[in-house]
Amino acid sequence: MVGLTTLLWTLSALFVVFMAARGFGLKVCAMCAAVFTTWLGLLVLLVLGKDVDPLMIGVLMGGSVVGVMYLLREKLPEDYQLFTYPFMVTLFSLVYLLLADVRTERGAYFLLAATWALFVTLFVLRGNKQLKGLATSIIKCCKDW
Repeated sequence: MVGLTTLLWTLSALFVVFMAARGFGLKVCAMCAAVFTTWLGLLVLLVLGKDVDPLMIGVLMGGSVVGVMYLLREKLPEDYQLFTYPFMVTLFSLVYLLLADVRTERGAYFLLAATWALFVTLFVLRGNKQLKGLATSIIKCCKDW
């Protein structure tokens, strides 16, 4: 079984490797790359039938989802940052579906589709004064607390 100690050693070693790689011109966040590489490796081991705790993989994948959200907030034009919430819940759902191997939750698919439809509608109608205020408050939510 891959335990917490092994996980922490792996993360630390990969962090050092990716920090060193930055010195050779690799432009990547060492922390993000270490976490991604670790959960990807653990996922491969799990698929190969090794004794790996899916919870450990899920925690690391959740961290990657949050990292992607920070990257989107940094790189996307402000108007498109409105989509960070539907994107986040979609990624969390994909992580869950991948690890739990559940395919019959039609209600979840419907809810994700409805969430995207709502946010796309809000984006399209953002010229409306009332809706613009709502869209702006959603975008500013994480910035103004």
